[in-house]
Amino acid sequence: MLSSAHRLRKKKDIERVFKLGRSFNSQLFKIKICENGLKTTRFCFIVPAATVKKAAGRNYLKRRLREATRFFLPDIKNGYDVIVYPKSIPANPKNIEYQAISENLKNIFLKSGLMSKKNNESV
Repeated sequence: MLSSAHRLRKKKDIERVFKLGRSFNSQLFKIKICENGLKTTRFCFIVPAATVKKAAGRNYLKRRLREATRFFLPDIKNGYDVIVYPKSIPANPKNIEYQAISENLKNIFLKSGLMSKKNNESV
């Protein structure tokens, strides 16, 4: 589980990231990144009801995203606020393999510069 120090919860912080943040895309996800001036990087995972209809599916996908992010946390740079949300998800998110979620997150973190290539070669 992702520790509370790495969670972005306040509405004003989330709005600031959406307003000022830079966007990056992968096959399954989009992220918005904004510097926060803190010593930790905080994450917010948003899965709208328009994307996944059932609450159980939304929660399942968020748990998977949190776990994959926790795995990459040691290699992620500090001082950023990050919002992760799905770009295109099938009706049943349980059909998505954890490996695909992890690989997409890794690619998007590398693309955005949050994570360096040399530190994390395998998933």
